[in-house]
Amino acid sequence: MGFASFKEITRPFKALLAARFLGRPFILSHLITRRCNADCPFCLWKGEGEELDSGQVKDLYVQAGRSGFLSVVIWGGEPLLREDLGEVLSSAREAGLKTTVITNGYNLLERAVEIGPYLDTLLVSLDAPNEFHDTLRRLPGCFGRAVDGIRSIRADFAGVRPIIISVITRENLQEVEGLLGFSRKEGLPIIFQAINTRDYAVSPRPIDPGAVPSQEGQSSAFKLIRHAKNRGFPVVNSYEYLNAFIKPCKTSSHATFNTNGHYRCHYKKLVFRVDTNGDVIDCTRPGRIMANVRERSLREIIGGAGYKDFIRRAESCALCADAGTLESSFLWELHPRPLFDALRFVAELKKSA
Repeated sequence: MGFASFKEITRPFKALLAARFLGRPFILSHLITRRCNADCPFCLWKGEGEELDSGQVKDLYVQAGRSGFLSVVIWGGEPLLREDLGEVLSSAREAGLKTTVITNGYNLLERAVEIGPYLDTLLVSLDAPNEFHDTLRRLPGCFGRAVDGIRSIRADFAGVRPIIISVITRENLQEVEGLLGFSRKEGLPIIFQAINTRDYAVSPRPIDPGAVPSQEGQSSAFKLIRHAKNRGFPVVNSYEYLNAFIKPCKTSSHATFNTNGHYRCHYKKLVFRVDTNGDVIDCTRPGRIMANVRERSLREIIGGAGYKDFIRRAESCALCADAGTLESSFLWELHPRPLFDALRFVAELKKSA
């Protein structure tokens, strides 16, 4: 490993330290659209609504680059339904941002040539290692098209790092072992997620309660994942995240919020989330909008007293169950195993790129 690659690997951790001491997030999370061609019963974010246009998105990414952000994560909904995705990814790269897109992969093969040159990381949702995934996502043909898209990206864009992301639901508990085998066979890292049963931002719809697994089923699934990680399977999740969903929580009224008070939320100290229409939402106060990026600059919003107060209040919340929230919180608190896992994972990705 050369000096330049070591410098690139350690850059996120330097940013983490800067965030701790300077109070500046360095990851931009952009919900670019709520439109989606799938109809997942556990999704909180599908819907309609105003979206930032291409010029507004580009301006947001330019501001992020100038404000010291390192990366942008583009998600939805389904980002590949944005016709300008390649264009805005290019602008993110020009702004100096690393780029990540989270997609169901249905249109990936057709859009690969357009978006591949500007991608760093690609997260593709797969909840089963076969066509049962199509049933779970209510989108016929999704599994085959997603896998073909991943293979196309890998063949034509060696610098892009594809990762599988799988949501643990009541319907796919029996698919976890197969997903682990699929990820190992294909050489694809895999992230497992528990369901968020309540979104404290602006959610257009509730999830289907039938999608939520029992605590016993969820615990068994995460035990299996932890065992596979011990055996060298390419599981990205830290042991802290996996353990948070293994021990039953007798006092929780939400089956999937089985975190046992395992973390304090520091996610917003690292990640700045922007909604489809530019709103910056106070997730601790349902429906409350703190600001809009079309009206105020990123620097002004982040430096404002309202946002800083929001950060402080968020620390007392431990209701989110997604990997992004918990893993970010573990990294913030400098838990040694998540730090080691993250450093090793970044190094492995650089080695394979």
